[in-house]
Amino acid sequence: MTTLKRTALLTSYCISIALVPGVEAAAAPPAAKQPRSRWVPAAKPLVWRTLNEPGCGGAMTALAVSPFNSRHLLVAGDMLGVGLSTDGGDHWQSTTGFKSWEIADFTWHPTDPKTVWVGTMSGPYLSRDGGRTWHEKRGGFPPAASGQYSAPIQKVLYDPADPNHLLAFGGSSRFWQSPGKPLWGAIWESRNGGENWSRLTTITPDGASSAPGAEGRNITCALYAPGAAGRKGVLYITASDAGFLTSADNGRTWSRRVRGLPPGAGYTRFALHPTVPGTLWLAVGSYKSTLDATQRTPGGIWKTSDGGLNWRESSQGLGRHVQGLNGNTTSHYDGVGVAPSDPRVLYTNDGAWSTGVNYRSGDGGVTWQPVASKTNLGSDSNDPSKRRVFQLKTAYPAGLSMATFTVDPKSANVAYAFNSEFISRTRDGGKTWDDATAYRAPKSGPDAWIGRGYSGLCSQNFRFSPTRPGDALLIGMDAGKLWRSQDNLQTWTFHGKEPWPWGGGNDAVYAGKAIYATYGQFGQYLGIGRTLDDGKTWTTLGGKVRGLPETNSSGGVPLGIYAHKDRPADVWTTIGGALYHSADAGETWGKTSLDGWKGWIAGDPNDPAHFYVTSDKGLYETVDSGASFVPLGGPKAAGRITLDTLGRVYVAAHRSERGGLWRREKGTWTRLLDDPFVANVAVDPANPSRLAVATNDDPYHDHSSASGVWLSADAGKTWRQANNGLAMTRGYAIAFDPWTPGRLVFGSFGRGYFVTQWPKNYVPSTTPKSYVATADDNRFASAIPPPAPAPAALRVGSLKNGDMSAGTQTPTDWRIAWTGRGKLSLVRDAQIYKAGPAALRLDTGGADAMGQAAQTIDAPAGTRLSLSGAVKSQGKVKVNVAIQSFTADWKALEFKQVKYAQNDSEWTSFTGDVALPPGAARAAVTLLVEGTGKAWLDEVKLTANGKPVNSASAAVPAAETQNPLVPSPGYWPEYPKGWRNLHEDFVAKARRDASKIKVVFLGDSITQSWDKALWQKHFAPAGAVNFGIGGDGVQQLQWRVDHGELDPLTPKLIVLMIGINNFWGKKGTSDEIAQGTAKLVKTLREKQPQSKILLLGILPAIESPTDGTRVRIKAINAQYAKIADGRSVRFLDIGNAFLEPDGRISKAVMGDYLHPTSAGYQRYLDALLPTFEEMRK
Repeated sequence: MTTLKRTALLTSYCISIALVPGVEAAAAPPAAKQPRSRWVPAAKPLVWRTLNEPGCGGAMTALAVSPFNSRHLLVAGDMLGVGLSTDGGDHWQSTTGFKSWEIADFTWHPTDPKTVWVGTMSGPYLSRDGGRTWHEKRGGFPPAASGQYSAPIQKVLYDPADPNHLLAFGGSSRFWQSPGKPLWGAIWESRNGGENWSRLTTITPDGASSAPGAEGRNITCALYAPGAAGRKGVLYITASDAGFLTSADNGRTWSRRVRGLPPGAGYTRFALHPTVPGTLWLAVGSYKSTLDATQRTPGGIWKTSDGGLNWRESSQGLGRHVQGLNGNTTSHYDGVGVAPSDPRVLYTNDGAWSTGVNYRSGDGGVTWQPVASKTNLGSDSNDPSKRRVFQLKTAYPAGLSMATFTVDPKSANVAYAFNSEFISRTRDGGKTWDDATAYRAPKSGPDAWIGRGYSGLCSQNFRFSPTRPGDALLIGMDAGKLWRSQDNLQTWTFHGKEPWPWGGGNDAVYAGKAIYATYGQFGQYLGIGRTLDDGKTWTTLGGKVRGLPETNSSGGVPLGIYAHKDRPADVWTTIGGALYHSADAGETWGKTSLDGWKGWIAGDPNDPAHFYVTSDKGLYETVDSGASFVPLGGPKAAGRITLDTLGRVYVAAHRSERGGLWRREKGTWTRLLDDPFVANVAVDPANPSRLAVATNDDPYHDHSSASGVWLSADAGKTWRQANNGLAMTRGYAIAFDPWTPGRLVFGSFGRGYFVTQWPKNYVPSTTPKSYVATADDNRFASAIPPPAPAPAALRVGSLKNGDMSAGTQTPTDWRIAWTGRGKLSLVRDAQIYKAGPAALRLDTGGADAMGQAAQTIDAPAGTRLSLSGAVKSQGKVKVNVAIQSFTADWKALEFKQVKYAQNDSEWTSFTGDVALPPGAARAAVTLLVEGTGKAWLDEVKLTANGKPVNSASAAVPAAETQNPLVPSPGYWPEYPKGWRNLHEDFVAKARRDASKIKVVFLGDSITQSWDKALWQKHFAPAGAVNFGIGGDGVQQLQWRVDHGELDPLTPKLIVLMIGINNFWGKKGTSDEIAQGTAKLVKTLREKQPQSKILLLGILPAIESPTDGTRVRIKAINAQYAKIADGRSVRFLDIGNAFLEPDGRISKAVMGDYLHPTSAGYQRYLDALLPTFEEMRK
C-alpha cells in the first residue's frame, strides 16, 4: 500500500492487487530514458545484476513516490521483494536485507528522506538508506515461525504528533494466505521508533477487542487523518468483514462507519484529501444487491466529507459493465489515488477483466473520464469510450485491471498504477501511458522486449542452446511460461500464448530445429509446447488423441523434458510423476511402466541413446534409448539433474531425506552437500571442477531457509556463498553459458533472473564450508535391485487401530518401542486429531528426549508396503514417520523414512512406499521424536502388495452402485463395516437425542469435517447435529434417509450439501446428480414436512477457475437452484466465498482444493450464518 507523507502537506492512499487475466502482449512506447540492454560483465567479479527480462510478471502490492524526491520510487510485490528507482521508474535496482519477500505497503519518515518503513507478511522492516537495504524490526513480536507467518503487517504509520510513536497494522491487502493462525487484525504500538513493539488491540468484525485470543480481521488499509485531526490521533482503516473503521485515540478504540455504503460490497483501499479532515474516497468492488440477485451490481467510488459518518456514491462517468454473477468480469474498483498537489485530480480503474479502463477526475471525483485502455481487450473492445482513449501496450498479456494509483506528490500529471504483471505510468495527466517495467526493443521487432530491472518471475528453469551461441530460454511460473532470447540475452520474446498465456512452464529442451517445453502448475496440465521450425510456429500438445492428458486439465504437472540434438523426434517427458515417450516429434505418446514418481531428465550430449531419469526410488539410467532402465540408487528425491563433461551425474535432493547435492562417479554415490534446500545444480562446461548450486525454500513462513547461490571450484570439496547483488536468495534456476566462459545465470523464486561473471581461477572471499559423507549416506544411496513380488502364500500381519479409535489412556495396540534418551509418554489424544475420534500423541514432557512409538506386524522380505496417514508436531522437535524392518530374531535391518516434520507444523498427510529387504520377517510402523515437544499420528493405513492390511471384519457388505438415482449404502474397502456402523450410530443418536436436535446437517466429508471450534461456538448451541459421512454421493445419502436416519427427529431446519463425490468415484452425469438431489429433497419434504431445507450449492473444487470441474459445478448448481421453492426449500450458493480475486482457490482455504481448511470453514461460516439464523427461527 502506498503512502505519501509530508510535514506540511500530508496525503495517503492504500493499494492492493488481484491476478488479472487479459489479452496478448503488445508493445509499449519508449520511456524518456531506456535501460542498458547489451550484456556487459560487471566491473567486479561475481556481482549479480538483473538480467532485465521483461517485467514484472508478478503481483505488485505497493508503489511509493518519495515526498522529498519525485524521481525516487519504491515498488513491492506479494512475493517479489522491493525494487528501487532513482529515475522515476525508467530503471529499477535491487534491494537487500529481507528474510522473506512477501511485501505490503511503504511509509516514509515525515522529515528524513532516507528513512522508510514497509510492512511484510513477516513483520515490519526499516530502511535508513532510502530503501536500498532493509532491517527486520520484530522486537516484542512473537518469535519467528517456521510453519506459518506469525504476525503479518500491512502498514506502519508515524504518529503525526510524535515520530517516535509508531503503529503497525496486521493484515495484507493482497489477501495473502498463511497456514496456522497468524495475528490478523492486530495493531502494534512502539514508543521508541520501532525498536520494540507491544500489542495494542485487535480489529474484529464488530470493532476491536483487547482480549488476547480475539479472532482478528485482515486490515487492508490504514492512514492517519491529515493536519490537526491526525495530530490528535484520528485514524482510518478498512478491514475484512469489519468494513471502514475510525479511531480518535491513536488506535486504542475503533468504531465502524458504513452508513451509505452498499451492503455486502467489498472495499480494500481508500484515499484521503491532503488538507481537509474527514474527506475520503473509497474504492468499492462489485456486489450482490440482494441474496437472490441474478447479477452483480457494479462497484464505483464512494465519498465522505465527515470522516465516514455518511457516504455517498461519486461514480458519474465510471464504467458499469455487468456480466451476470461473475465478479471478475463485472465492473469493480479496487483502488483510488488523489494528487497531493491538486486534490481535485483523482485516478481510479475499472478492474473488470474484459473492460479494464483507467479513469481520471479533475473535479474531486464528481465526474470521471476514461484515459487509458488496452488494445484488443475483451468482447466489447469496440466500445467508443475505450477506442477514443490511449491504448496502452505492454510486454505481458494481463488486461488493464489495476490495483490502485500512486500520484506524484509534486505533480498531478504523474501517476503510477500496477497489477499482477506491469506498471502503467503517465507523465502528462493521463493523455499517454507506458509500461514502467518493460519497453519494446527499438530494433528487434514488435514482439521483442527489454525489462527495466524489476522482474517478479518465479523461476523454474533456464536453458542455453547447445548449438547456437546467444540463444536461451527462461521458464517461469504464470506468464513467465516461456521467453526466448536470440541476441545474447539482450531482448526477449514470449512463446507461451497457447492454450492461454498463463499456467507456467517448467522445462524446455533444444533439439536441432525443434524446441519442446512443458507447461503447467498447481496440479494442472497445460500441455507440451513444440516448435519444429526454430520458433516460427508453435503447437501445444495434449489430449487423448495424442496419448496425453487433456490440455488445461488436472492431469498432472509436466516437469522434465528431453530430446537429443541429433534425434529431435525422440522425446521423453514426465507428467504427474509418470514417464512418457514419443518417437514421432510429439504427435503420439505412450506412458512407460517405470516404477516410482519421476521428475527430471538429463542426457549424455555425446550419446543419443544414453540418458537418466530421477525418481522417488532413486536414479534410473538407460543406454538403449529407453528400451530398458537400470536403477542406480542415489537420493530418493526425483530432483533436478545435470551431467558434466566427464560423464559424472549430479542430483539435487531438494527437501527430501538426506537432502543436499549428490554425485555419481564410476558407480559410486557421494553426498557433497547436506543442505536440504539445494534445489538445482550446474557444472561449468569449460571446467567440470567448477560447480554452482541454487537453494530454494517456499514462502508461507517468516524466514526463508534458502541461502542463495553456492560455488565450488574444487569439484565439491569446499563451497563458498556468492550472493553479492542478489535481491533474493531463493530460486530454482542455475545455468552456465556454454558460449560465454564464466557467465552464470540464477533464477530466483519471485524476483526474476540475475546474471554474473565468474572469472577463471577466481574464488569468492566468503567463508568456505564443506561436508564429509558418512557411511549412512553411502548405505542410503546404494542401489538395491527391485525386490521380487512377495509370494501369495506368505503371511502379512494386520495393522490394528490405525484411526486410534480404540483405547483409553493410550491407543490400543501401539506402544513405546524404544527410548534413546529422556522420558516419553504415549497418549491417546481425544482433543487433537486429524479426523477423529482420537490421535496417537508422543510427548517428551517438556524436556529433551528421543524415542519412538510403534506397532509391529509380520511381513516377509519382498513385501511392498504402502503407508499413509497424517502427522503433526509442536515444539522444537524432529519427527520421522517410518517403516523399520527386522529379521525373525529382531535384528534391525532398514529404517525407511516416509514423512519428516519439525518444530510447529500443522496436520500433514503423507503416503510412502517401502520394499522390505532380504532377510526381513517383521516391519514396524514407527513415529520417532527427537527434541523437546510433541508429535501426533492419525489415520494410519497400510497396504501390502497392493492390498489393505488394516484390521477388518470378515463380513463384507455389497459394493456400492454408481448411479446417483439408485439408492445404495456406502462401502469402505479398508473398513468394510465402517460405513454401516457410522450410519447405525447416527440412527442411535437420533433416537437418543431426538428432543434436543433442532437442526440436521447432511452431507459428505465437507460436512463431516466441520471445524470443531466453529461448530461448538455457532451450531452446537442451536441444537445442530452433524450427519456427514466422508465419501458419500447422492445415492448414499438417499439410502441413509430411506433407512431411518432422520425418522425419530422433527428438526426445524435441514442443511444439505451433496454431489461432489458423484464427480469421481460415485460417478453420475450432471443431470443424474441434479435429479438425484431433487429426489432426495422430495424425500426429506415427505419425511420431515415441518422442516425447512437449506440446499447448499456444491463448493468449487480444483485450483484453476478454468478447469472443467468448475464449469460442471456451476451447471449443476444452476439446476439445484431450480429445486428451491423460495419457501420451505431455499438454495444458497456460497462458492464465491472460497475464491481469490482471480477466481483461483488458495491452499490456505482448501488445502487439497476440495476440503476447506480452518480458514476455509471460517469463510463457509461467514457466508452461511445469516441465512442459517434466519431459517432456523
